This record gives sequence, C-alpha cells and structure tokens, in this order.
Amino acid sequence: MIVYSKQRLTIAEFHFNEQGTPPAVDIIRYQSRPEKVAGTFCYPFSTILIDLRQEDDVLLSEMSKTTRNEIRRAAKDNLSFEFIALPDDSQVNEFFEFYDAFAGLKGLPKLNRARILGMRDCNSLVLTRIRAEDGTVVVWHCYVHVDDCARLVHSASLFRAVEKAQQAINSRANRYLHWLDMVHLRGQGFSTYDLGGWYSGQEDTEKLNVNRFKEGFGGRVAAQYNTDRGVTLKGVLAVQLRRAVGLIRGHK
Repeated sequence: MIVYSKQRLTIAEFHFNEQGTPPAVDIIRYQSRPEKVAGTFCYPFSTILIDLRQEDDVLLSEMSKTTRNEIRRAAKDNLSFEFIALPDDSQVNEFFEFYDAFAGLKGLPKLNRARILGMRDCNSLVLTRIRAEDGTVVVWHCYVHVDDCARLVHSASLFRAVEKAQQAINSRANRYLHWLDMVHLRGQGFSTYDLGGWYSGQEDTEKLNVNRFKEGFGGRVAAQYNTDRGVTLKGVLAVQLRRAVGLIRGHK
C-alpha cells in the first residue's frame, strides 16, 4: 500500500490484488485490478502482461523480429545496466530530473513526485537505467511492484535531443533495458511483467506507435480496472469531480 498527498488530499493506493486496511485517508485508490471493485465506479483500461516464468529463449521467441534484433545489437553497444531496488534520495532525484527533462521535450506533465516517493517509502519502487559507454544515462525505467507483479509506471529517454546516430543507439537501449529488467525481475522472484498500459483506441497515432513498440515484446493484452473510493467528504467530492471531468472528455 502506498500513501501520499496530492492537491490537499491524502490517498492510499492498492495495486494488483493487494489487500490491507489503510490509515485515515481521503481517497482509497485501486490500481491495475483484474476485476471490478464492488461499490465503486471503475475505469477500464488495457495493458500487456508478460509471463516471466519462462526461459530466455521462450521469452525471446515471443518477441517480434525487430525487437529481438534490437536487443541483440544493443548488447554490443557497450551499455551498462543498473537495477536499483532500494533507491536513495540522490538516485530518486536523478530520475526526477531526467524524467522532467524528457516530459518537457514531449509536452507531458511532470510526474507526481509524492506518489513515487510513496512507492519508495513502502519498498514498492524499483528504478532501472542504462548508461552509454561514456557514462551518460540514456534511459530510465520506473516500476511499482507488489508480491510477484511488477508494473512499468514511467519510461524516459532523451533520444529526441541527440543526433540521429545516437537516437538509434538510445532506441535500442530502451528495448534492451526492458529485456534486462525482465530477466532481473524474474531472478528476483517476479512472475508477471506489466508494460504499463495499452491504448485500445484508433485515433491517437503516437499512442498506436507506443502500442507497436510494446507489442514487440510479446505477452498478452489484458483488461484491467482502476477505481477511486472517497472516504471523507472532500474525498467523495474529488472522486465525483474526476468522474464528471472524465464524462465531459468522453471517458465512460
């Protein structure tokens, strides 16, 4: 369970099938649930799940030819891999700064630092990164994990800010980092690798491109649900407001 504050609301998050009794909070948030949570308004979405209980050759055989080739090429690029299971303040801040620079390039909002720190404080956060031969970090991945499931929360690369040749190396590094993450997480006892969402629409070209990237790793598309439950009056009002905004934007 993760506890953090956002916009003067205290939130407790449960991931996957996690159970527990939260402290006094305004909102209880259920994330990545395989089934709807009774008594709440659920937001359906899709993601890609990969079964890590398979040997390397099986995992690779389920990937696309492009993904396999990029992983094999990246293995020759003199990249170094870091798996940070208990990130300290310095490492978390490095990730924050890198991600915010990435978000600025893509026009994305900055991440919720309180939420990520909440993951870290309850030992549910893993950060991984790839360094180029000169020591420069080119890709970061951020995971939340509960029991034997690990879900990608954020991925960041500065490939758009460099010349074409380096862009190709960094793109390979991203695929390579996913592969090394899978192998290392499996070695730590994880059985499910969640790629952090899959776009089910047809209108957004960039999201469809991200789909193709993720689909290249194999796995299966699975339906999941997120939901919020207001506990206090301001929590209930915040949940109702979020639902109203979603309806206005066309989310059922």
